[in-house]
Amino acid sequence: MKHTSESKQSEQGVTLYITIVILSLLVGSVLSLTGVLTGQMKVIFRLGDAVTAFSAADAGIEQALYNIRRLEIPGGTGFPKVFSNGAIANVTISVGPAETVIKSTGTYKETKRAIEIRY
Repeated sequence: MKHTSESKQSEQGVTLYITIVILSLLVGSVLSLTGVLTGQMKVIFRLGDAVTAFSAADAGIEQALYNIRRLEIPGGTGFPKVFSNGAIANVTISVGPAETVIKSTGTYKETKRAIEIRY
């Protein structure tokens, strides 16, 4: 009888060991997946910030074109434009003999995007 009870205890020990190993693998997999998903969510949220920063830069270009055409702003000037959502466009206008260069850098939170046009 001892042999049978020792065999059952040995089987229970092996079963416990296998259960612990499987649970450890599952917990490790879940933690790894959580880390990857968290990183991806940060990228997705920053993508929205990048779109907003780009839109601010684009609006800065449009404002500069308006200023040049309607208000006849001379070259070498620039201006900041602050939008209601907190985005900022910093614009510089350089008028040369052959072309005009407008550069606008849009900033939103920690993200920056820039646009430069020449005409």
